Amino acid sequence: MSWALAFLYMCFMCCCWSNISLGATIMECASEFVSSNFRIIALPIVAYIFSFLFLVYWVVTAVFVYSIGTPEFKNNSFIANIVWTDEIRYTMWFYLFALFWCVAFFICLQ
Repeated sequence: MSWALAFLYMCFMCCCWSNISLGATIMECASEFVSSNFRIIALPIVAYIFSFLFLVYWVVTAVFVYSIGTPEFKNNSFIANIVWTDEIRYTMWFYLFALFWCVAFFICLQ
């Protein structure tokens, strides 16, 4: 059974030889480009740093936006439940959309 699978795999490899050769050529050209333009490696690192800084800023600001509502205390509990109005709820959804949009923008700049 394993010989039949090996033979079938070899047939697939022979049929796709031109695609494999094209992929190897593309990888060779890409490696030559990266070796001649070594600064291209710094671009994802810089984008990651900007994304991380923005995420830290977003989390801190999201905590402030989350705490805008009216606290509601229950008996025998030391944790308050924050009651939001519809405007605050929409603001939080907009703020979440802004996170996704800004991270996608950083990725597109990269």
